[in-house]
Amino acid sequence: MDTEADYSFEFSAQELDILWTIAKEYPAISIPLINENSGKIHLTRLQASILGDRLTCQLAKVGFDEKYDLTEEGKLIEILIDKLFIL
Repeated sequence: MDTEADYSFEFSAQELDILWTIAKEYPAISIPLINENSGKIHLTRLQASILGDRLTCQLAKVGFDEKYDLTEEGKLIEILIDKLFIL
């Protein structure tokens, strides 16, 4: 597995807000913003994997309502997890 390859991801403003929240909670995760206007971010496979793991934890914390249905934030987090998954 090549952990040093660079992958480009594009995110909406709402998605970026969630990513920055995660990055603030876990300062060891470095999210280099390439272009603030476009929402494009370049990550290594390792960075994407770690971020996906943190998002999964966040989904468990805030992603479901009392009936265990996805909240709006949970739906966005699921989209982010899917976007960051690299085979």
